[in-house]
Amino acid sequence: MTKSLEINSAAEKLWTTLRTFGGNEKFNPLVTSSRVDGHGVGSKRICYVTLDGGKTVSETTEILTLLNENDRTMEYKVTSASNTPFEGLLNKITVSPRQGANDLCVVEFTGSFEAKDEKSKIEMERTLQDTYEGILNGLKKMHEAR
Repeated sequence: MTKSLEINSAAEKLWTTLRTFGGNEKFNPLVTSSRVDGHGVGSKRICYVTLDGGKTVSETTEILTLLNENDRTMEYKVTSASNTPFEGLLNKITVSPRQGANDLCVVEFTGSFEAKDEKSKIEMERTLQDTYEGILNGLKKMHEAR
């Protein structure tokens, strides 16, 4: 499951936002607050997520499993996610400069997960599409407003 978006920002500026692994409430519309314990690979991010239009609050724990500065790629695994289908999800984010444009980049999210059946797989893919779209649009709004 992959979703990407072109954003009017230098790749390095956008990467700086993501690589800290914290502050995602600034661009993720589902996250109301977060904190990070540790630094670099192995650090743990706790996110407080609102669902159902704010009716349900979930605490989600994510572990940073890869941080590659050279190709601006990170991966993190959702290790717990109450009231959500995200537990066990592995997310990969890559920020790539657009060829020939200093102030244009592409952000790509890729998610991999195991579903118990075809119906669960379809629902999870739909949920991820919406989630990734919200995050990408949040990053676009944040960086293009600068």
